[in-house]
Amino acid sequence: MAGFLIPFENPFRRQLDLWSDPWGNDFGYDDMAPPSLFRGWYTHPRTLGLTPQNVASSQVSDDEKEFKVNLDVTHFKPNEISVKAADNQVTIEGKHEEREDDHGLIQRYFKRTYTLPKDVDSASLKSSLSADGVLTVAAPKKAIAAPEERQIAIQMAGGGDAKE
Repeated sequence: MAGFLIPFENPFRRQLDLWSDPWGNDFGYDDMAPPSLFRGWYTHPRTLGLTPQNVASSQVSDDEKEFKVNLDVTHFKPNEISVKAADNQVTIEGKHEEREDDHGLIQRYFKRTYTLPKDVDSASLKSSLSADGVLTVAAPKKAIAAPEERQIAIQMAGGGDAKE
């Protein structure tokens, strides 16, 4: 039966097991190929449901009005999160000690550092935590001062009389 593939057997299974991450963040063969190739084939249960929408993520927006970071911190209590600004960077850190969840005991820690654009004042940073566990750190852009206008006198060159 050489050359015959059974639809439920992945020829790269051994390599996928080597790449498996015990925290459920697998990177496998199906991550490198379009999902349409695998329609009807067996998919490893740990990879099901892992989409950017339900895995902890952050979004950074930098428009003409403000700089804003939205960070998913649903697994942390407000007193386990810190936001610090120094120079032109903002650092968000979260840590909780070992506690029990649905799968056993877990301890979490993260640290994210973002570089602020030059036109954002770090003293104006504000942070807020929504009820659904999204931390928002935002700062308005510095107001651009209008150029100062001044009159420049016109001098006559060549010593001739000025026309009135």
